[in-house]
Amino acid sequence: MNFDKIYSEIIIFSIILSTVFLKEEHEKMKGSNYLMSEFMSSHWKKIVGMVFLIVLTVAMGIACAFTMTKNIEVSLDENTGNGSVQTQTLASQRQSQIGEVLKQKGYPVNNGEYTVSVPLDTKVKDVDNVTIKKNAKGTLNVDGNGHTYDSTADTVGDLLKDQNITLGASDVVVPSADTPLTTEVKEIKIVRREEKEESRMEAIPFEVKQTVNPELEDGKQNIITAGVNGSKKITDKLIYEDGILVSRETVSAQTVLEPVTEVIEVGSKVTTEVKQETREESIAFSSQKVENPELEQGKTNVKTAGVNGTARITENVTYENGKETARSVVSKETIKEPVTEVVEVGTKAAEPAPTPTPEPTPEATQPEAPAEQPAPAPEPAPAPTPEPAPAPEPEPEQPAEESNGIDLSNATHFTANCTAYVATGNATASGAWPTSGHTIAADLSNYPIGTRIYIPYFDTVFTVEDSGGAVKGNVIDIFFDSYAEAISFGRRNLDAYVLN
Repeated sequence: MNFDKIYSEIIIFSIILSTVFLKEEHEKMKGSNYLMSEFMSSHWKKIVGMVFLIVLTVAMGIACAFTMTKNIEVSLDENTGNGSVQTQTLASQRQSQIGEVLKQKGYPVNNGEYTVSVPLDTKVKDVDNVTIKKNAKGTLNVDGNGHTYDSTADTVGDLLKDQNITLGASDVVVPSADTPLTTEVKEIKIVRREEKEESRMEAIPFEVKQTVNPELEDGKQNIITAGVNGSKKITDKLIYEDGILVSRETVSAQTVLEPVTEVIEVGSKVTTEVKQETREESIAFSSQKVENPELEQGKTNVKTAGVNGTARITENVTYENGKETARSVVSKETIKEPVTEVVEVGTKAAEPAPTPTPEPTPEATQPEAPAEQPAPAPEPAPAPTPEPAPAPEPEPEQPAEESNGIDLSNATHFTANCTAYVATGNATASGAWPTSGHTIAADLSNYPIGTRIYIPYFDTVFTVEDSGGAVKGNVIDIFFDSYAEAISFGRRNLDAYVLN
């Protein structure tokens, strides 16, 4: 029942009834000489009745206002964003305050975490619906500053309006402004986004074009037209977020100056020149062994020191545009003969050490007595002198089956007369450039180009890549990087193995 409506209708009815009565009496009084006293005396009952009616109506209204109840609908929204809202209908006295009613029913209205849709001192009679919504709390980051918010706004955009935050046309809100502001939103960030245009100049590299000139010497070049770089204007769009550059994009490129192509003529003419050159080459000395019966077996003696000879070699060298392309020997002349090294080898057997003669043991002294004279003792026969045993003949050295991982079981052993040489500025007979620890020169009739020879002294496998006028027989000429190394090595007889 709507009491306010009924009460209002009663008051209106009373007023209308009183008005009708007074109007009727006023019409009767027109043109008459009724006094007020006469009117009151003749109509006092009616007047009293109307006054009673009005007083009774007012009293009933006051009584009903304090005693009658009213139903209100209360909605509790936890603001989680899932749309879950608890709704309950409450009956309360019409003059009660909303805050007291909600508090009595256990609603959270005084802890500061919820907001009520109407003031708490509002009378129950004045409202039909009440919403209690949990506040959204979080951090708002804008312009490099962060502060907390406690709001009942419906969306992120509504919160920004409440905070008087103005957004630029390119600003970005995370989450977006139309996102519902629920308790699940913990942080709101405003990214100040700014777009700028920037222009810069950039060089355009010139191209290079080559043409062939048959009258120009091969390998030479001549610039006909010098190249010139061009230039272009580049316009970039720069995007800043909170003052930090996050992207750069080229939006236009305009050529300001065209580049000039460089033209170069390249010579193709070949000039051939043959020169005769002379060089000297060492002739390695050979070694000869002679037996000396007067020299103890196992000992040697250099009777004649070996000396390298010298050969003069004349060659025709072909040059094409100043570069050597071919070389051939014209003549070879020995200007100093090598001296053969003569080494004496002892063959005399060692004499055995002589056997020491034992000394006689002295006899004890006897006292003088007239005794008989003893017969003289017989002289001992001389011991036979042992004849010296013949010295064992040295067995020829047998190659080891394996040396430092190199299989020598099928290798051919020989004694190499090793000499040394250094670079002459020319390639080897094989066409390759000499390499230390790899290249050797040999008699190609015995050891062709490519023959692999292992020399245990160096523990290295060398390759025959070169030859020489004095390199004959078992002479091996070893390449060294420096003259000092070659002089230090000199000439040596070393064991060598031809690897098959």
